[in-house]
Amino acid sequence: MTTQDQTATTTHTPAWAIIMVILFIWFFLLSLLFLFAREPRVSGYVNVTLWGPGGQSYTENVPVWNAAQRADTFQRVTYLQSIIGQSRARGA
Repeated sequence: MTTQDQTATTTHTPAWAIIMVILFIWFFLLSLLFLFAREPRVSGYVNVTLWGPGGQSYTENVPVWNAAQRADTFQRVTYLQSIIGQSRARGA
């Protein structure tokens, strides 16, 4: 079983920060500091390939929309790899 991380992480200024600047710009020039607020965005997919007997393979592209989904996908792959390893150790 192999995985390829095909995700990209970008940062952007959130909408709430822009709205706060627009609302408070006339009262406080310090409201421009809201523009320093950044949020990360993760997008893309994780490519999971499973190899079977006789050279057969199955590839699945798992879509990822945030860092938690990305970590969860890799944890699930690690869990499956441990199950496969235990099965091979038992000789099944």
